Amino acid sequence: MNKKVHLKILLALSFTFFLTTAVFLGVIFHKNVYNKEFVKTGTYERLADADLLNEDILTYLAEPEKNALLYAEKFSEKEISHMKDVKQIIQILFGLFYASGLLLIFAIITLKISEENWIIDMLDSFYYGTMIEKVFFYVLALGLIFFGTFFFYFHKIFFSNMNWLLDSSSTLIRLYSQDFFFHIFTSPRRRFPEKEQRPLRGCRSEP
Repeated sequence: MNKKVHLKILLALSFTFFLTTAVFLGVIFHKNVYNKEFVKTGTYERLADADLLNEDILTYLAEPEKNALLYAEKFSEKEISHMKDVKQIIQILFGLFYASGLLLIFAIITLKISEENWIIDMLDSFYYGTMIEKVFFYVLALGLIFFGTFFFYFHKIFFSNMNWLLDSSSTLIRLYSQDFFFHIFTSPRRRFPEKEQRPLRGCRSEP
């Protein structure tokens, strides 16, 4: 394969990773995603201070230098341990977002320097990148038909311990129920517009 083909592949893949991580991070840290879902899933009935705890958790997850929750006394050691694991995954997502963004810029600049019709080639790569991203979300949507199984294996794959298996009376489960995650996961790209809602973070209750 020649240089142009390599650049177009790099551009398409970096665009796919950039777009996909942007969607997930945008949902997770979009403050408007939460209020409506908390109302819909009965979170405010279970926790009067849900907004306060949610804001604390999101700040903790987003800031690499933040090592502790402001309201840590509200959570058990097992819950705090799980949130540390979640924070690691979130930071990996941020890393992929920034790395793919840099690769995207590099590929565009290199394509512009080396190819006369670089705009057409760039748009072509964006098209294929968007198609790959759509296929990913369609596959994800198929998995969500069996959400309970999907949710279970998601945690088994991405977490090395069993701290995500929390009691139904735990603060995290009362804050982020499985129904909450189902609503969030079903259509991440649909979440950006609405007003007065909020983002997410993981756990599953023990039977």
